[in-house]
Amino acid sequence: EHIDRPGPQDVAGFEQLLQILGRTYDFIIIDAGMLTGPCADVAVYAADNVYIVATPDVAAIRNAHRLLDRMGQLGAGRERLKVLLNRMSDQHEIGPKQIEATLGQSLHMVFPSDYWVVSAALNSGVPLTLSNHSELAAQFASFTRQIVNPHKTGATEDAGRVRTPFLGMF
Repeated sequence: EHIDRPGPQDVAGFEQLLQILGRTYDFIIIDAGMLTGPCADVAVYAADNVYIVATPDVAAIRNAHRLLDRMGQLGAGRERLKVLLNRMSDQHEIGPKQIEATLGQSLHMVFPSDYWVVSAALNSGVPLTLSNHSELAAQFASFTRQIVNPHKTGATEDAGRVRTPFLGMF
Protein backbone atom coordinates (compact mmCIF):
# COMPACT_ATOMS: atom_id res chain seq x y z
CA GLU A 1 0.00 0.00 0.00
CA HIS A 2 2.86 2.40 0.84
CA ILE A 3 5.64 1.08 -1.36
CA ASP A 4 7.81 4.11 -0.72
CA ARG A 5 7.57 3.63 3.03
CA PRO A 6 8.42 0.06 4.04
CA GLY A 7 7.38 -0.84 7.54
CA PRO A 8 8.02 -3.54 10.13
CA GLN A 9 5.87 -6.01 8.19
CA ASP A 10 8.32 -5.76 5.25
CA VAL A 11 11.51 -6.59 7.17
CA ALA A 12 11.53 -10.36 6.56
CA GLY A 13 10.90 -9.94 2.84
CA PHE A 14 13.51 -7.21 2.54
CA GLU A 15 16.11 -9.28 4.39
CA GLN A 16 15.38 -12.24 2.11
CA LEU A 17 15.70 -10.01 -0.96
CA LEU A 18 19.11 -8.77 0.20
CA GLN A 19 20.27 -12.36 0.77
CA ILE A 20 19.18 -13.40 -2.74
CA LEU A 21 20.79 -10.35 -4.35
CA GLY A 22 23.95 -10.86 -2.30
CA ARG A 23 24.40 -14.37 -3.70
CA THR A 24 24.14 -13.06 -7.25
CA TYR A 25 25.76 -9.62 -7.33
CA ASP A 26 29.04 -8.20 -6.09
CA PHE A 27 27.47 -4.82 -5.40
CA ILE A 28 24.06 -3.83 -4.11
CA ILE A 29 23.46 -0.11 -3.83
CA ILE A 30 20.49 1.14 -1.85
CA ASP A 31 19.59 4.81 -1.88
CA ALA A 32 17.63 5.08 1.36
CA GLY A 33 17.76 8.84 1.53
CA MET A 34 17.31 9.96 5.09
CA LEU A 35 15.02 7.07 5.95
CA THR A 36 15.42 5.21 9.18
CA GLY A 37 13.27 2.34 10.29
CA PRO A 38 13.21 -1.45 10.33
CA CYS A 39 14.13 -1.99 6.66
CA ALA A 40 16.87 0.62 6.77
CA ASP A 41 18.20 -1.12 9.88
CA VAL A 42 18.39 -4.43 7.98
CA ALA A 43 20.27 -2.71 5.16
CA VAL A 44 22.78 -1.24 7.63
CA TYR A 45 23.39 -4.64 9.22
CA ALA A 46 23.96 -6.20 5.79
CA ALA A 47 26.10 -3.39 4.34
CA ASP A 48 29.84 -3.51 3.92
CA ASN A 49 29.82 0.30 3.72
CA VAL A 50 27.24 2.95 4.51
CA TYR A 51 27.65 6.23 2.64
CA ILE A 52 25.98 9.26 4.16
CA VAL A 53 25.61 12.15 1.74
CA ALA A 54 25.54 15.70 3.06
CA THR A 55 25.75 19.18 1.65
CA PRO A 56 27.70 22.01 3.30
CA ASP A 57 24.80 23.62 5.14
CA VAL A 58 23.79 23.55 8.79
CA ALA A 59 20.61 21.48 8.35
CA ALA A 60 22.30 18.79 6.25
CA ILE A 61 25.27 18.54 8.60
CA ARG A 62 22.92 18.25 11.59
CA ASN A 63 21.01 15.45 9.80
CA ALA A 64 24.26 13.69 8.86
CA HIS A 65 25.36 13.85 12.50
CA ARG A 66 22.06 12.30 13.60
CA LEU A 67 22.40 9.55 10.99
CA LEU A 68 25.96 8.78 12.05
CA ASP A 69 24.77 8.47 15.65
CA ARG A 70 21.86 6.22 14.59
CA MET A 71 24.10 3.98 12.48
CA GLY A 72 26.49 3.72 15.43
CA GLN A 73 23.58 2.65 17.67
CA LEU A 74 22.83 -0.09 15.14
CA GLY A 75 26.38 -1.37 15.48
CA ALA A 76 27.90 0.09 12.33
CA GLY A 77 31.48 0.93 13.24
CA ARG A 78 33.04 4.17 12.05
CA GLU A 79 35.16 2.22 9.55
CA ARG A 80 31.96 1.25 7.68
CA LEU A 81 30.44 4.74 7.83
CA LYS A 82 31.65 7.10 5.14
CA VAL A 83 30.55 10.69 4.69
CA LEU A 84 30.31 12.16 1.21
CA LEU A 85 30.13 15.94 0.90
CA ASN A 86 28.13 16.98 -2.15
CA ARG A 87 27.88 20.37 -3.88
CA MET A 88 30.94 21.91 -2.26
CA SER A 89 32.04 25.31 -3.52
CA ASP A 90 34.10 28.25 -2.36
CA GLN A 91 30.90 30.19 -1.64
CA HIS A 92 29.97 27.98 1.31
CA GLU A 93 30.78 29.42 4.70
CA ILE A 94 31.13 25.97 6.24
CA GLY A 95 34.34 24.32 5.08
CA PRO A 96 35.28 20.64 4.99
CA LYS A 97 37.50 20.86 8.11
CA GLN A 98 34.70 22.43 10.13
CA ILE A 99 32.28 19.73 8.92
CA GLU A 100 34.72 16.99 9.88
CA ALA A 101 35.13 18.52 13.34
CA THR A 102 31.37 18.76 13.78
CA LEU A 103 30.74 15.19 12.66
CA GLY A 104 33.76 13.76 14.47
CA GLN A 105 34.66 11.92 11.30
CA SER A 106 36.72 12.64 8.22
CA LEU A 107 35.05 13.13 4.87
CA HIS A 108 35.46 10.18 2.53
CA MET A 109 35.09 12.27 -0.62
CA VAL A 110 34.10 15.80 -1.59
CA PHE A 111 32.14 16.43 -4.79
CA PRO A 112 32.28 19.92 -6.27
CA SER A 113 29.20 21.96 -7.03
CA ASP A 114 28.66 22.22 -10.79
CA TYR A 115 25.07 23.18 -11.49
CA TRP A 116 25.49 23.59 -15.25
CA VAL A 117 27.12 20.19 -15.77
CA VAL A 118 24.50 18.41 -13.67
CA SER A 119 21.65 20.30 -15.31
CA ALA A 120 22.91 19.45 -18.81
CA ALA A 121 23.20 15.76 -17.88
CA LEU A 122 19.71 15.70 -16.40
CA ASN A 123 18.16 17.49 -19.36
CA SER A 124 19.91 15.32 -21.95
CA GLY A 125 19.26 12.06 -20.12
CA VAL A 126 22.92 11.07 -20.53
CA PRO A 127 24.94 10.42 -17.36
CA LEU A 128 27.59 13.10 -16.99
CA THR A 129 30.30 10.48 -16.56
CA LEU A 130 29.59 9.32 -20.11
CA SER A 131 29.32 12.70 -21.77
CA ASN A 132 31.45 15.11 -19.78
CA HIS A 133 35.07 15.57 -18.78
CA SER A 134 34.41 17.85 -15.82
CA GLU A 135 35.95 17.68 -12.36
CA LEU A 136 32.61 16.36 -11.09
CA ALA A 137 32.59 13.53 -13.65
CA ALA A 138 36.16 12.65 -12.62
CA GLN A 139 35.12 12.56 -8.95
CA PHE A 140 32.22 10.22 -9.72
CA ALA A 141 34.53 7.94 -11.69
CA SER A 142 37.05 7.92 -8.82
CA PHE A 143 34.31 7.15 -6.30
CA THR A 144 33.05 4.27 -8.43
CA ARG A 145 36.58 2.82 -8.73
CA GLN A 146 36.93 2.99 -4.93
CA ILE A 147 33.73 1.00 -4.49
CA VAL A 148 34.58 -1.58 -7.15
CA ASN A 149 38.20 -2.03 -6.10
CA PRO A 150 38.68 -0.65 -2.58
CA HIS A 151 42.12 -2.17 -2.07
CA LYS A 152 43.60 -1.51 -5.54
CA THR A 153 45.81 -4.55 -5.18
CA GLY A 154 44.05 -6.89 -7.58
CA ALA A 155 42.55 -9.05 -4.86
CA THR A 156 41.52 -12.48 -6.07
CA GLU A 157 37.89 -13.08 -6.82
CA ASP A 158 35.83 -15.78 -5.18
CA ALA A 159 36.04 -18.43 -7.91
CA GLY A 160 33.15 -20.38 -6.42
CA ARG A 161 30.57 -17.73 -7.22
CA VAL A 162 29.41 -16.74 -10.66
CA ARG A 163 28.44 -13.09 -10.67
CA THR A 164 26.42 -11.12 -13.16
CA PRO A 165 26.20 -7.35 -13.56
CA PHE A 166 23.49 -5.58 -11.61
CA LEU A 167 21.38 -3.49 -13.97
CA GLY A 168 24.33 -3.49 -16.36
CA MET A 169 26.23 -1.16 -14.03
CA PHE A 170 29.24 -3.31 -13.09
